[in-house]
Amino acid sequence: MANMYQDEEIILKVKELTNKIKEDKLYQDYMKLRQELKKDESITQTIEEIKRLQRKYVKTNYQDKEVLEKINNLTNELEKIPLYAIYQQKEEELNNNLVFINEGLRDTFSSIVDYEQDWKKFCFFNVHLIKLL
Repeated sequence: MANMYQDEEIILKVKELTNKIKEDKLYQDYMKLRQELKKDESITQTIEEIKRLQRKYVKTNYQDKEVLEKINNLTNELEKIPLYAIYQQKEEELNNNLVFINEGLRDTFSSIVDYEQDWKKFCFFNVHLIKLL
């Protein structure tokens, strides 16, 4: 029974952390930019074309230089669009923050409990954090 309570308490703390992340200005700005990007058909089409070409390039075992050149050209075009450039910057900042949080949690867990037990809790925590984001 104590274990179940502890798991519920952990889940509650994960939800609190997730809510803090979602309330953060960086996350809010990122989500607004993401919605703006989705509304821009030109950007959306370019991203989809890049993804299609990337899949094609992988299928050719990274040998088709023409496809690679098209990917690079489309990516360069995309990066020249101010909205997309700002989005990329915010995404990188957010990812860096999440990595920092993840590393902090890992360090905290490993200093509290032994490694095997720590790893299980860390994995449990991260699975719930990712689901909530």
